[in-house]
Amino acid sequence: MFTYFYHPYINDINLETHVSQSALDHWVLETYKNFRTYNINNDLAIGNSIPSEGIIFFHSKYFPENLRPNQNQYFVSFQVDVGRYKYAQCHIVHNPYQVN
Repeated sequence: MFTYFYHPYINDINLETHVSQSALDHWVLETYKNFRTYNINNDLAIGNSIPSEGIIFFHSKYFPENLRPNQNQYFVSFQVDVGRYKYAQCHIVHNPYQVN
């Protein structure tokens, strides 16, 4: 299955030299870079549009508020310093107290 990282400002960023300045940048870009570095998945991309199928990673603060996944999408939300994305099937947290 295709794995995709959604970042709304990706066109303005050089992935090789960019230093993360925010939770959005850090979680999306660094996780993408790690997937790419460790070759976890060959079907891997990052961009500023939302594909109609695949596993889609995103920061919940920078994703369309009421977008529901279709039967071909699996949403993975970085729940970093914000609330849960109500339609994500999986949430990634960095603070164990956020689980609740």
